[in-house]
Amino acid sequence: MLDLIDVLAVAIERDGPLSTGSRGQPVTNPAVQEVRLQRHLLAKLLSALALPEPEDEKPEPREGGWTTPAESGRAAVRRRWDRG
Repeated sequence: MLDLIDVLAVAIERDGPLSTGSRGQPVTNPAVQEVRLQRHLLAKLLSALALPEPEDEKPEPREGGWTTPAESGRAAVRRRWDRG
């Protein structure tokens, strides 16, 4: 699956995200949709495995409780947008 995603990504880089349709109109390169579908399938399969969090995503003690780095980042974004 990862090999297919790599091949599709190379094809998109080589040919571009657009191709020519049957009437000469610009259309989305079919590889764009296929790589999107393959990445979605890969994400679903990895999610189904229920693998443990990587070391850098393990919760850390912080003021106000335990959070992951991703949660801390989301909280920082919320604080920034709430100021404006």
